Amino acid sequence: MEQHLMNTITTVAGMKMRLFEENILKYGVRCLFAGIYLTIGTAFGLVAAQGFVEFSPAIARVVYAIFFTIGLIVIVFLNGELATSNMMMMTISAHRKFFSYKKAAQLLLFCTLGNLIGAYAISFLLGQTTIFNAIDSSHLLYALADGKLAKSVGRLFIEAIIANIIVNIGIMGMLRTKEFIAKFIYLMGTISIFVLLGYEHLIANFSMFGIVQFTNPGALESFTASTILINWIIVLIGNYIGGGLIMGLTHSWLNQNNSQYFD
Repeated sequence: MEQHLMNTITTVAGMKMRLFEENILKYGVRCLFAGIYLTIGTAFGLVAAQGFVEFSPAIARVVYAIFFTIGLIVIVFLNGELATSNMMMMTISAHRKFFSYKKAAQLLLFCTLGNLIGAYAISFLLGQTTIFNAIDSSHLLYALADGKLAKSVGRLFIEAIIANIIVNIGIMGMLRTKEFIAKFIYLMGTISIFVLLGYEHLIANFSMFGIVQFTNPGALESFTASTILINWIIVLIGNYIGGGLIMGLTHSWLNQNNSQYFD
C-alpha cells in the first residue's frame, strides 16, 4: 500500500500522543530538550554572526539565519518535541479523528510549556559562561530582541503566521525525504528563510528572550514582562494559524479519501 504524507504525519503524531498519555514525564523531557536544542542553536548563531556585524550587518543576519537552523535540525534528528511543528501534526490527526481536538490542545499547551522551561533553563546556564557573561548592549542579540519587542500587535500576528507556514513547509518536506544529508540541506534551506526575514517563531523567541534575561536585560528598555507576554500570546496564536490551520488543516482536507490526488 502506498504511504502518503498524511499517513506518515498521523503515525508520528499517534506515537507522540501515546507517549504523552502513557508517560507524561518522558514526553515532558523531550519537550525540555527541544527548548534546549533550539536555544543552543540560537546562541551559536548569535556568536557566529556577531563577528560580522562591524564588517556588514547584512552578512551578519545571513550568518545568524544559517547557523540558527542547526538547533531545529538537532530537534528533528534527536526526536525533541517542538510545539510549532506539533501544531501541524496534532491538527491533522484531530481532523482525521485519531484523537480529539481537546487532547491535541492539551498536548500542545504542555509541549509549549516544556519548550519554555527548557529554553530558560539552558539560557540561565549560558548566561554564566564567559562568552555570554561578557557581552554588552552593542551585541546583535539586543538589536534583534529589541526589534521583536518593538513590533505592533498586527505585525507580530502576520509574521507569526508566515513563520510557522515556513517551519512546517520544512517539516512536511523533511518527512518525504529519506537521505540524512538531503534532510539536513532541505531543513537548513527552508528554516533559514523565516529567520533571515525576521519573522516570529514562539520557541525561537523563548530562546532569544531567555538569553537576554540571563545576560543583560537592563540593556533594553522594551524588555518588560508585559511586552514579552504580549509577544508570546500573539505569536502563539499566529503560529497556530500558520502551522495548525493553514498547513495542517488545509493539507488534511486536500488529502481526504474522496480525492484522487494525494500528497
